[in-house]
Parts: sequence; structure tokens; C-alpha cells
Amino acid sequence: MAARVQPRLPAKKRRSSSGSTAYGLVAGFVGPCRGESGSGREVIAVKVDTFRLLANSAGETVVLHPAGDLDLHTAGAIEAWATGYLDGRPAAVTLIDLSDVGFMDSAGLGALIGAWKRITATGRTVMVAAPTPQPARLMRITGLEGRLGVRATVAEALEEVIPRRSHAPA
Repeated sequence: MAARVQPRLPAKKRRSSSGSTAYGLVAGFVGPCRGESGSGREVIAVKVDTFRLLANSAGETVVLHPAGDLDLHTAGAIEAWATGYLDGRPAAVTLIDLSDVGFMDSAGLGALIGAWKRITATGRTVMVAAPTPQPARLMRITGLEGRLGVRATVAEALEEVIPRRSHAPA
């Protein structure tokens, strides 16, 4: 029996009690397996990936925190979030924290750019922070690292947008 790799299939969108959205993705492998006795058995291995998208407010800053793979199957979550966000009262600054995005493809990058364009078109600021190595490399080789306002850490980005309060005695 020849090995077959099944394509990644999107599962249903789920909303957790915390308000985050998770998208489950399933990829499978079906192939022959030869045990110690030499008998042929079929083994099925299934990999399940999840994607979460959380948004929190910190004063006049909204922090969007995607976690998981930002790709063709999950890019729609960023687009849907941006639409709902702009229909409400968007904050002065939107910080996109990529510290938990392990992989981003062109569709994910396109969704990120689309959200950036839509939000900045309203006169608001968008910053991207803490990308992991693969998304950082993708943004660097496409020349988008500087344009998207990428910062090395979330703390560095927040330091730029949240003014420090002086604790000097009066």
C-alpha cells in the first residue's frame, strides 16, 4: 500500500468562554507499517493544529495576539477581527504581538498587511512586535519589516506608545 498524505482540512470555528476564536486544522498520514514480526499493518497518524486569536486593551492600545500558524486556513480570522474592530471604536494604537506565531505564509502575511492598511487608513497607529524567527524572516525578505513598524519585543513597542509616568517627588 502506498503512503498517502491528506491535505490540511479546516475544522469548524470554535469560540471559547474567554471570547477567543480557535480554528482546528487536521493533517493526516496513512501508510504501511512493518512490525518486528514483519506483518504489514496500516498506521494512521493525525496531527491537529490550533489557532487562537486574542485581543486585550491596555489603555488606548489594543493588543492583538494570534497564536499558532498564520496561514491560508487561519488568515480569515485576522480579516474578520479587523472588520469587527473597525466597526466598533478602535483604539489609537493597535499592537500585533506575533510571539506565538510559529509559521506564517503569504496568505497570513497578506491578512496582516490588509489589517494594517485598513487600520492605518483611519489615522490610527499599528505596530507589530516580537515575531518568531520564521515570520520575522518572511517580513525581512519581503521588505515589510520597516513598513509594518516591527519591534523586537512587546515591551519595546508598548514603551513607545504608553508614556512613562514620572514618580519624582513634588
